[in-house]
Amino acid sequence: MAKLILNHVSKDFGTGGRPAVKALSLEVREGGFLALLGPSGCGKTTVLRMIAGFEQPTDGSIYLGERLLADAANMLPPERRNMAMVFQSYALWPHMNVADNVGYPLKVRGISGERYRRKVREALSTVWLEDYANGGPRIFPAASVSVWRWRAAW
Repeated sequence: MAKLILNHVSKDFGTGGRPAVKALSLEVREGGFLALLGPSGCGKTTVLRMIAGFEQPTDGSIYLGERLLADAANMLPPERRNMAMVFQSYALWPHMNVADNVGYPLKVRGISGERYRRKVREALSTVWLEDYANGGPRIFPAASVSVWRWRAAW
């Protein structure tokens, strides 16, 4: 995947209060990993929704490489971005193991066979879950379930 660029991105929902996101600029290198951390209500989910195409910025621009994903006047729809987003509820399929949950977006896109298995292994390895590929949340101690959900959802 190409470099992701957010250039002075803002989102104001027009409530009269402060904007949800104000002039955020960042670059994520090709193949990079990004974690957004902050208190509730600081705009993390709004930023992710703008990147995924579920919200349009009110100012600034979002690029993937040279391709404009969104600005205040234009927005490429989510289905044309080749991205996935997992919502805060960590909506995992309880009847699937970790590998199947991680691979679900690939399956929906028609990726199968060795390419599917390789991509799932790579994703699990990135978040240190490869040893748990065939298990589900019940194999984790209660205190680590939220970590498992975050890792599997990623």
